[in-house]
Amino acid sequence: MLGGARQGLLARWRAGESDSETLLRLLFLEWYSCSEPGFLTGLGEPSLERHIFEELVEQLGGAGTEEPEVLFVIGYMAEQFPWCCGAEERWAAFGRRLSVRYRELPTERRMTPEHFRGKGAFGQYFAHIIRQA
Repeated sequence: MLGGARQGLLARWRAGESDSETLLRLLFLEWYSCSEPGFLTGLGEPSLERHIFEELVEQLGGAGTEEPEVLFVIGYMAEQFPWCCGAEERWAAFGRRLSVRYRELPTERRMTPEHFRGKGAFGQYFAHIIRQA
């Protein structure tokens, strides 16, 4: 099921869709296919080259993003499993910077589990992470 979702999101992105839902979900599934074993996720090996991961991050605002969801999600992914994003040291530092900026946001701008409701596996995963924080 997740493999089909990944293929659909990849097709949307290649067709020019660059909305944050498409980009974040595609980033997540690529990262998830690297950070968790394929027999658990059903995703198999990551299908995208790492430079495409970076391109997706840039489309989401890159280091200059002010979007709380982007700060939280990419910060978490890059901090926890930076080698799944690209060059490990670079992405670990990038993740730390985004995570610090996220934690500096006023409480009312931070993510809640409800924000991720209805967002599939991506939403379930990050709602769980928010609950653990």
